[in-house]
Amino acid sequence: AVVSTQSTGMRELENKVSDLSEDLEAERAAHKRTDKLKRDLNEELQKINNELMTSVDNTAVLQDLRNKREQEAEGLKKELQKERDEHENMLKEMRNKYQV
Repeated sequence: AVVSTQSTGMRELENKVSDLSEDLEAERAAHKRTDKLKRDLNEELQKINNELMTSVDNTAVLQDLRNKREQEAEGLKKELQKERDEHENMLKEMRNKYQV
């Protein structure tokens, strides 16, 4: 009877060890999947971050170009106004000269 009780106790312990071993393997597999997913997400985050930085750089370059074009356009407008004013003055002088 004592041997039978001990055998039953041993089987229960062996089953418990087996169950715990299976649980441990499942935890390891889950941890491995989680680590891989974490690496993949970090790589994706890095890729997106790089794209963002490139976009920010491109935006800054485009903004600089836009500012330069606006300055150039403003300069051309001023030059055109100056030429127009000179032309109008010349026309006034000619009218005055030949009206007499």
